[in-house]
Amino acid sequence: MRFATPLIVLLLAACGGKSFDGEGPRANAGNGSGASANGGNANGGSGGATSAGRGSGGDEPGGNAGAACDSFRDDAPSFVSVNIINDSSKRLYLGQSALTCELSPLFAVEDAAGAALPALSRCRTGCGSGSGGCTDICLVPSAIELAPGAGVQTSWDGLFDAQIDLPKQCVDPTLASGHCQKATRIEPGTFTFSATAGTSLDCTPGSSTTCEACKPDADGNCSVPSSLIAGETRTATATVQLDASYGIYPRALPAPGADAPSAPGATANVEIVFED
Repeated sequence: MRFATPLIVLLLAACGGKSFDGEGPRANAGNGSGASANGGNANGGSGGATSAGRGSGGDEPGGNAGAACDSFRDDAPSFVSVNIINDSSKRLYLGQSALTCELSPLFAVEDAAGAALPALSRCRTGCGSGSGGCTDICLVPSAIELAPGAGVQTSWDGLFDAQIDLPKQCVDPTLASGHCQKATRIEPGTFTFSATAGTSLDCTPGSSTTCEACKPDADGNCSVPSSLIAGETRTATATVQLDASYGIYPRALPAPGADAPSAPGATANVEIVFED
């Protein structure tokens, strides 16, 4: 990626950690350590990368589009609740270990075959859309501080970036080629979530030799601006069978009022737990 005179913009990677003391039993998500957490979100449902069928959203392909091209539109997102918890005896920091001018997710996802599911990039060119590409802005991450016993609540939209070569009749005239990226929703199946944390911080992205103080928000979360994770690297994983109990349904999202949990609070949580 090339940038002409980059403009450095500070954005928070996510909300920071907060205590999980007093919560009820955790979801049966499993946890462990040792897998790499690089990348973003993944490549399909159980056993491989397949489309979740027709979804909603996205731009209508140009040219001689029609029903045959509808399957290339972006799928609608889902909602998977993810908790990342520090059950170790050390203070940990979640975030990025290198400045990439992008903001990486706090966790990575792999499908049952071990294929990484790529997160949707802000530089993507959606299928059927003439827009795409990056602006000359370099995004600087913030690290999330997790004291022992604390955790951060986040989520996953269940989408991954699938590379598509559109058939000629579906190519938008405003696109340079038929190569594009489709936001593809996962099918129910087995997925492995992994997160990486450091035991210290590197604040050189903010041109500072010392890090700013951790800044809590109204929910008691805490993050350190303009910082990368450093020190000893730790990884935690959770392998989960995602189904309707986690808000993942086959092919299409359920209609409102369907006899399945639909609200975020009605679904189980994926829990990624760091331990000693």
